[in-house]
Amino acid sequence: MLFNGQVMKTANGVTIVQDLRVWDYNLDKGKIDLSNCKPDSGYWDGWFDVITDKGGRSLMNGERVTTVHPVSRERADY
Repeated sequence: MLFNGQVMKTANGVTIVQDLRVWDYNLDKGKIDLSNCKPDSGYWDGWFDVITDKGGRSLMNGERVTTVHPVSRERADY
């Protein structure tokens, strides 16, 4: 995902792409949804949705998601 000409990355340095599995800041596992990230959508400022495995949807940015759990070190893609 590009924002201001820069590639957006997660807190642990992984490039943000559609359906990337992540842990959000609540430590809920889910996947990134970039479908709302279009010019003039209000999301185009580096924010995107994370759809959690619990069925919720949260507005996040790269600093708020990671692909590796900060305590257990479990990867989100498992």
